[in-house]
Amino acid sequence: MITEINREDILSISHQVVEYALSKKVDAAEVFSHFQSQTQVMTEGRSIANEREKQELGFAIRVIKEKSEGFSYCNKTDENSLKKTVDNAIGIA
Repeated sequence: MITEINREDILSISHQVVEYALSKKVDAAEVFSHFQSQTQVMTEGRSIANEREKQELGFAIRVIKEKSEGFSYCNKTDENSLKKTVDNAIGIA
């Protein structure tokens, strides 16, 4: 469960991803970040029977290199996973 991430963290990660992509000599790079939090409470009669919380965080990366486009997606925030996602997008381009 994601508990300690906020808008500034997501923006910072996105900027770092773009900077890494640009350091790989792509013509353009963009990141689309997605964060969603959902809480579901189920009742039986007048009592709470079950609670469930779901959170999603992901980064979609698009690069353009020599007029070709590459796209990759990652739902992890560690540096190695994000770099690998950028490298995958570049490999597709």
